Amino acid sequence: SGLFSLKVVENWDGSSDLGIVIKHPLDRETRDRFQVKVIAKDGGYPVRTGSVIIDITVTDVNDNRPVFLNTTYNISVYENIPYNRTVLQLVAIDTDAGSNSELTYRFSSRVNNKIKEAFNIDSKTGRIYAVGKINYEETKQYQFMVEAVDSGTPPLSSQALVTIDIKDENDNVPQININLTPEGTDISEAVDTKKFVAHVSVSDKDDGDNKHVVCTMSDSHFILENFFDDSYKIVLGKKLDYETQTSHNVTVTCRDNGRVPLENSSSFIVHVLDENDNFPEFSQTVYKGSIIENNAISEEILQVSARDKDNGENGRVGYSLDNQASQFFFIDRDSGIITAKVRLDREDIPEFKFNVIATDYGKPPKSQSVNVIVTVLDQNDQPPKFQRPVFFCYVMENLNPGASAGNVTAIDKDSPANSEFLFTIPINSWARDYFDIHPRTGVVTTKKKFDRESNDHYNFGVNVRDPQVPGFSDSANVTVYILDDNDNVPIIEYPTAQNFTTDIAFETQVGTVITTVRAFDKDEPSNAKVIYMLKSGNNRHLFNMNRITGDLSLSRIIRPEDSALYKLEIMVSDSGNPPLSSRTKFYVNVAKSNGTAAELEA
Repeated sequence: SGLFSLKVVENWDGSSDLGIVIKHPLDRETRDRFQVKVIAKDGGYPVRTGSVIIDITVTDVNDNRPVFLNTTYNISVYENIPYNRTVLQLVAIDTDAGSNSELTYRFSSRVNNKIKEAFNIDSKTGRIYAVGKINYEETKQYQFMVEAVDSGTPPLSSQALVTIDIKDENDNVPQININLTPEGTDISEAVDTKKFVAHVSVSDKDDGDNKHVVCTMSDSHFILENFFDDSYKIVLGKKLDYETQTSHNVTVTCRDNGRVPLENSSSFIVHVLDENDNFPEFSQTVYKGSIIENNAISEEILQVSARDKDNGENGRVGYSLDNQASQFFFIDRDSGIITAKVRLDREDIPEFKFNVIATDYGKPPKSQSVNVIVTVLDQNDQPPKFQRPVFFCYVMENLNPGASAGNVTAIDKDSPANSEFLFTIPINSWARDYFDIHPRTGVVTTKKKFDRESNDHYNFGVNVRDPQVPGFSDSANVTVYILDDNDNVPIIEYPTAQNFTTDIAFETQVGTVITTVRAFDKDEPSNAKVIYMLKSGNNRHLFNMNRITGDLSLSRIIRPEDSALYKLEIMVSDSGNPPLSSRTKFYVNVAKSNGTAAELEA
């Protein structure tokens, strides 16, 4: 082989030492084993030979440096990688053999502690793993040199560049800064909308979408207005109302746009300052109370109550009466208790209607009024009074007992509960035998049948009293007139049974009154007016009867043939309904010229 040669050394004793000489440097990494055949020849003839096979093993010498598979490593990992998590696997090879190829991995001596606090290298395996907190917001990239060192003597090494880019993880909540203390601020309920409240700035240490935030408000009374990137102003969105809510716990919440979004909140308090913007409100629309008349002064009647939703002096309420009511009543300004200022008389004023005014102590003050009705309750302090001193009643004669003659009436100024009264005829009065009176209605009725012609009227006294204790009474007179019933026929006074004939001469003039019939009627004039009539005996129409006066007169000239004795039937009727009448006979003798007459029958 061209790599080896033989070196023969002749010894003094005739022996020879053979040596194999390397003609060129050997490279174990190229070929680590050779087999050489050595042939020995003698000097005889024929030549005799011998041979031997020699195995040559090339032993290693540390002549090769370790070689990284990659001279540069570029990787990306998320921040917050767990401890002991493999980040990168280094791989280097050493073509030497044995211990010369045994590699150890390590950081370059120039790697600073910051890197070593974050990562470590397994010296045997070359595994780079996390040993500390990896925070993108602190370090976005780590770059360092690593070495692979063999175990030869002297050891050989090589280096590789490792670049680890840290990727952002959404691990930071938005940071909110409000230029107010947590105790907050004071805002009057009178402030209009768009009023500036506070400035808000927001930041997020993350990157990319993880740092883009959207902010919202917890209370609709407030609005966030963005005027710079990540800068906002809080303004009043709608008016505050102290009476509805005295304070607002306002929370600003900001959320980033990370894959798993994170949010943060910051709060402050807005204290609402009261303004006198509310009127007092009464608890009822109408208040009703009552008091018994003849009351004591300052007697309590009722209490009104009003509430003002405002605070402090704005919500403190005072009470007053209108001018009309203040004559009769007093109201306590603070409590609203209404008392009597004077002694009240129900019969004078049974009911009072007035206004109570509730006024707050704000500046300027606000007021509201309510209707109050006070009823004065009755006390039995008024006597019953007959409505007239004399009552006139009328009853028809001849009616059976129990007939109504009329009624008496009385009044009592007390209320109905105290104004009931009883009518009576005095117990010792003679009239109790003739009349009765209903105790409640005052109707006068008869106890007998009356004859007007015997007595046409009756006078007696009646009493009225109330049944309360103490009771009151009054008296009056009653005159009962007996009304006429047409129960009497006319009485004919003339002619009489003793005087019922008269004579008239032939020469009697027309119109001459022959006689006058006289009659009367005991009934009342309306029934007693009498009418006179000829009922029979005047067939020749010789006579005429005056219906009113009762005069019987000659109605025409007497002719010779009229000479006779005339039997006249006279009827007297009254004016009742139905009329009653009486009859009588009257004879008239009409003489002939020679003085004789014949009797004529009608």
